[in-house]
Amino acid sequence: MKKYYLIFLGVGLAILSWIVEAAMHYFLFLETLVQAVIFPGFHEGWMRGLIALLFIVFGVYTQFIVNQRRESEENLELAYAELNQIFDTAADGMRVVDKNFNVIKINETLSVMSGINKAEAMGKKCFETFRGEACETDICPLVRILRGEERVEYEGEKERVDGKKIHCIVTATPFRDLDGNLIGIVEDYRDITDRNQAEIALKKSEEELRSSESKLKALIEYSPDAIIMKNIKGKYVFLNKVALDLIGAKKDEDLFPQISKGISISDEEIIRTKNSIVTQETVKLGKNEVDFEISKYPVLDSKGEVSYICIVCRDISENKKIERIKDNLIRDVSHELKTPIAIAQMAYEMSERGIKAKNVEQVHKAQIIAMESIRRLRQDVDNILDLFALREGGKLTDVREISLGEVTKEIKEELNYLLDRKEIKFSINIASEADKIFAIEKDIKTLLFNIIDNAVKFTDKGSISVFAKAVGSKVLLRVKDTGCGIARQGRTKLFDAFYQRHAAVSGTGVGLAICREIVRRYKGKIRVVSAGVGQGTVVLVSLPFKRSARYEE
Repeated sequence: MKKYYLIFLGVGLAILSWIVEAAMHYFLFLETLVQAVIFPGFHEGWMRGLIALLFIVFGVYTQFIVNQRRESEENLELAYAELNQIFDTAADGMRVVDKNFNVIKINETLSVMSGINKAEAMGKKCFETFRGEACETDICPLVRILRGEERVEYEGEKERVDGKKIHCIVTATPFRDLDGNLIGIVEDYRDITDRNQAEIALKKSEEELRSSESKLKALIEYSPDAIIMKNIKGKYVFLNKVALDLIGAKKDEDLFPQISKGISISDEEIIRTKNSIVTQETVKLGKNEVDFEISKYPVLDSKGEVSYICIVCRDISENKKIERIKDNLIRDVSHELKTPIAIAQMAYEMSERGIKAKNVEQVHKAQIIAMESIRRLRQDVDNILDLFALREGGKLTDVREISLGEVTKEIKEELNYLLDRKEIKFSINIASEADKIFAIEKDIKTLLFNIIDNAVKFTDKGSISVFAKAVGSKVLLRVKDTGCGIARQGRTKLFDAFYQRHAAVSGTGVGLAICREIVRRYKGKIRVVSAGVGQGTVVLVSLPFKRSARYEE
């Protein structure tokens, strides 16, 4: 009823205005009750009807505006609740401090870390609840940000309310309102106490290893890294198997400049400072270049003097490659996921302006934009999760009979608004004998959606057709579009994860990679055919009709 109470109020006021007018004519102008209420004069009836209509229209319009406002407020409250949940469940301790050093928000992790109840911490000074060496000094994160710094990060000890010390990495960033005015700071605390304790334990272990040269040799002989030990005069006294293999089993031959026979500048520094040195070098071994991490450690005698220098050469070529792949993956995915988020934010702001301006058309347009961005974001996230899930493998345990025609129609319905907007004709021609296949429904929907969505994405105007026929024991599925086509040099990379044909087109570039993984899972085949740029594209998929024992391999 809350959604319509203003409409009822408008109707009620309309009726009341009619009754009041009738009463005036009955008592003041001595008209009969029937004439005053039911049969007023033409001019009087017209005026009463207009007033009643205005009340009703006002009620309907006001109710619409109120409902729109209420829906926006509910959405805003939901978003705020989600942000609060993320804040409260974060793995790191977090709190928000205003410009007067008052704690205005604290999450559960920091409450446990500092040993103070969230309710007790609220409103107190930050240096009273979780004190550290930077508190009430010029290096306080809040003081530094008030001076103009945009990010403060340092490592130090913080003190719990029970006096226990915790070693943390502290990161502080400005906290601003919607107008950009500084409210305070957001602090993030990462507890690295365990890491420090592990480092202490490691140093203790190293000291124990130094006490016995024979034990050290036994350990390093079977190490996967090249390990070399030489005395302070530069003579090699030990090389493990990996090191011998690297230098061709010739102990007097130079491995490469960093660990050559004799005393280098870095060796002299180790002997003088008794500190270890870690460097990275790219070394040419035969026709290949190999990345090494070279660590040099001093080996001390009972008097605390350097007697040997231990050199560990670790091949990090594969790690470097993995790091580059990971960095590229994070960069590409983050870039693509930011786009629909930014568009959704823009749509929200557009909706707010529309509500304030009482522009219903603008609000509706903003909602359409937001829904499309959310759909695209959901599809991108689902695609990435599906790709890694498929690569993990696993048995096909939920195989059943699926209708290709029904799945295709569902996808068409979902993409109808894009098809209409782009003026694309969509046709489905699936032979009755090719309609039913045995598979997991989600796999087939994902396969068809990505192929059809790709066709829509790269077709600005024209047609898309889905055709299927039975060929022996298999179904041959063909999705043809009249879109932009594919250049010859780009065809070999189409099924690579995160490859994008056009940088200007949104998406993470995993759609066809997922399709390939799904088709492989069912022991089928997939290929893409195009006559060239501007000549359209055809995607051909071959899948078995029936469930095969080979699925379970």
